[in-house]
Amino acid sequence: MEKEKNEKYEPDEGTALVAPEAATGREPREYRNTLLGLLGGGLIGHEFLRRNWGVIAVIILLTIIYVSNRYAADQEMIQISDLQKELEEVRYRALTHNSELTMLCRQSQIEAALAAAGDSTLKVSGEPAFIIRTGKK
Repeated sequence: MEKEKNEKYEPDEGTALVAPEAATGREPREYRNTLLGLLGGGLIGHEFLRRNWGVIAVIILLTIIYVSNRYAADQEMIQISDLQKELEEVRYRALTHNSELTMLCRQSQIEAALAAAGDSTLKVSGEPAFIIRTGKK
């Protein structure tokens, strides 16, 4: 029996020798599961991928859309944050200018400015203001 195992099968001249992997259309199991098999395109030729290439393409497309949408949302959030900081700064400047103008428009500040100029004939009235009444209501 051992002698039979060691002997090689030699086909007749008209018969071609076909490996079992070639008969099934598959690569040898050892070759498919190695890095060389993946780099050589063994994964692309896999039956599951050949049957479901459309679904895989849609999943890849949706993943790309998801990543790009996330990136765009992050960029908008950064821009919103920058604009809020700028708005706060502008509000503080407007408040500062408003308080400076209010201080300059006070009666005591105007009197001091007129007195410092010395060329004005305006004086502060010593009499209180009164209402002029007419016959109409």
